Amino acid sequence: MVDGTYGISTQTVVLTLDGGSPVTPTFVVTTNTITVNYQPPAPFAAGSSHTVVLSVTDSNGTPYSTSWGFTVDQYPTLPVTTPAGTTYTAFTGSDVILYNSQNGWIGGNYGANSTNTLYTLFTMNFVSLNGETGSGGGYGGLEFYLGNTEHFLIGNNWLSTNWSVSVDTLTSGDIPPVTPIVLGEWHTFLIKCVYAGTNDAVSVWLDPDLTKTEGNQPNPPLVLTFDNTFDNIHLRAGNGSAQAVYSNIVFAATATGVGLAAQPAQAVLSLNPNLQLSWTSIGTLQSAPTLTGPWSDSTNQANPQAISATSTNQFFRLRQ
Repeated sequence: MVDGTYGISTQTVVLTLDGGSPVTPTFVVTTNTITVNYQPPAPFAAGSSHTVVLSVTDSNGTPYSTSWGFTVDQYPTLPVTTPAGTTYTAFTGSDVILYNSQNGWIGGNYGANSTNTLYTLFTMNFVSLNGETGSGGGYGGLEFYLGNTEHFLIGNNWLSTNWSVSVDTLTSGDIPPVTPIVLGEWHTFLIKCVYAGTNDAVSVWLDPDLTKTEGNQPNPPLVLTFDNTFDNIHLRAGNGSAQAVYSNIVFAATATGVGLAAQPAQAVLSLNPNLQLSWTSIGTLQSAPTLTGPWSDSTNQANPQAISATSTNQFFRLRQ
């Protein structure tokens, strides 16, 4: 609402939804305008239609009114992806709130009693880290929140100059392989969270190879166990000049939903009486001198292949 000749007051504003009793909005007041906001306590049903009436009386006693209607879109279901080419920029004190519990795919699906699995993939780079030296100064990343409580940040924690994570702002760790943050350099993160009460199993990969399966990544993940219940997701950059840019954000219930290669059918490895080794499905042949290893990729990946008899033990397996 824009002030006219006589001015307006929030005390004379009435907002009505669907012809019912007035609801209680919030206001942002500036020198010449009043912005009216209302957040319904629960999500509207997908496909439902609604009407809104906004009425106000100016200081001269003249009433004004306007109304409009809208229909609720279908809520997204997993996987949820950002449109191609979309980027988000987060500044100090100005989080980008990507999703909250009003989004149907979050709802109450990741609370204390959840047994769901959630995969998250995103890329980011820092424009500024406010002179971060590893003893505080800047931070940022994609962060899971429960209400206003920070639960899990992936990007850069307060006490590291490397790509890292922060759990409840209390504990932190670098993501292998330890990689220093270079301003303007994009990196990709993959997070897997298997929910199980207060002992959720969380794995974080840095720069995953999306042509490979989850279990066949070139670098190991950072593995954590903690409570990652959440109902909203922020993109953050904090302190001073800190600024970060985000893109290619995907949330999914499966590894393939975020773009990882599909897990191949379980392989069967066979050795016939003629010492010919063969296998079904696909994978990387590995060998070891003992059953407990150490295992290494075989130089010969032909399927089938002849195995030479030796006087020492030799074990084989297929890594998928």
